[in-house]
Amino acid sequence: MRQRKVCFWILLIFWMALIFLCSAQAAVQSDALSTGLVSKIAHFFIPQYDLLSQAEKLIYINQLNGVIRKLAHIFIYFVLSLLLISVFNQYKFRHNRKVILTFLICLLYAITDELHQVFVPGRGPGFLDIGIDASGILLGLGIFILIKKYLNENIKLCEIK
Repeated sequence: MRQRKVCFWILLIFWMALIFLCSAQAAVQSDALSTGLVSKIAHFFIPQYDLLSQAEKLIYINQLNGVIRKLAHIFIYFVLSLLLISVFNQYKFRHNRKVILTFLICLLYAITDELHQVFVPGRGPGFLDIGIDASGILLGLGIFILIKKYLNENIKLCEIK
C-alpha cells in the first residue's frame, strides 16, 4: 500500500513539473513544438497532404494549431485531476471532499500556471485557458466519479450473489 502511495505521488509531481516546464518554454519554442506536432497530425489525417502547396499546408497548420493547443490544455488537466484524486484516494478522505479538493487544487495550479507565463518571453496569461483547463479537470473528475460508481455497483452485485 505504501508503494502505491509513493507511486501516485511521484506520478503527480512528475506531471506537475511537466506542466511547469511546458509553460516555461518561450513562445517561439512552444509554437515550433506545437506546429511540428500539428504538421505530423495533418500529414496523417488529411488525404494527399503531401500534394498541397507550402501555402496550403501553412493554412491547415495555422487552423489546426490553436485547436490542438486547446485540446492539449484539456488533456493535461484531465490527467492532472485523475492523478491528484488518485493520490487523495490513498487517504481516508470522504468522497465529496476528495472531489472538491482535487478541483480546487487543480484550478489553483492552472491559475498559477497562467500567471507564471507572464515571466516567459513572448507569453502571457490566458484567462480563456483557465476555463479550458477547468473543463479538463471537470472531465477527469466526472469520469473518475462514473467509474467509481460503476465499480461500487458491480461490487454490490457480486456481494449479493
